[in-house]
Amino acid sequence: MRTLSYAPVILLASVMSSPHPVLAGPSPNRAATPPGQVEREGTLEIHVEDHARGSRIRYHLVTARERLELRVGSLPRELRTGDRLRVRGVVTDGEMALGGDAGAVQTLASTPVNGAFGDHRTLVMLVNFQDKTLEPYTTSAAHTTVFGTTSDYDREASYGQTWLTGTSSAGSRSR
Repeated sequence: MRTLSYAPVILLASVMSSPHPVLAGPSPNRAATPPGQVEREGTLEIHVEDHARGSRIRYHLVTARERLELRVGSLPRELRTGDRLRVRGVVTDGEMALGGDAGAVQTLASTPVNGAFGDHRTLVMLVNFQDKTLEPYTTSAAHTTVFGTTSDYDREASYGQTWLTGTSSAGSRSR
């Protein structure tokens, strides 16, 4: 009885010192994972944080059991939120430091692009609220901002693949 009570402690110590032999059994179709590293499969989340002092991009892998922040210099630009990935690295306290080799990130399935190209028909409707009588934009200024400046930026940033067209309306006053 006393020996059995120590068995989980020994297993836990083994997992903590080197999780690979205990958690990741051999895989006949993949190259061996280096000692100390583990593989995880999940869905990629990409978050852009903008602050007054700068911005950063954070990557997370959501698996069936956990949500890991991926620590990596950069990921391939073609990856998008929703892509299914297999990653390899070292897991510590909810973070995963990815290995530096080319096989550390594998795309299993890509998220389809949904209508991000071409002409985007847009309605710009100006609305005033009762407690805010000032009209910060005229219909003409809003139209120029959205369908001129903003559309031009979208076209440039997408390498000519998307832009805005549409109509501007003065709308109404909220009650």
